[in-house]
Amino acid sequence: MQTATPHPEDVLALIAQQPGISDREIAGRLLGAAAASSAVNPLCRELANAGLVKRRLRKDALLGNWLAERQDGLFGD
Repeated sequence: MQTATPHPEDVLALIAQQPGISDREIAGRLLGAAAASSAVNPLCRELANAGLVKRRLRKDALLGNWLAERQDGLFGD
């Protein structure tokens, strides 16, 4: 059985609405309360590697996701 993965656009939109959201919180919001963070972790890492998302520790020691600063006007910057 294959695990559901959200669309990158949905993840980016959620991060824009809730900066600093963790992978687990993203999974819960987009895939349901029982979804594991492992369902979105590879996608969040890909978005970070593409320069679209910055990942860093939050004050509560969880890894959070923020939209990266963009120079091309994408995401309203």
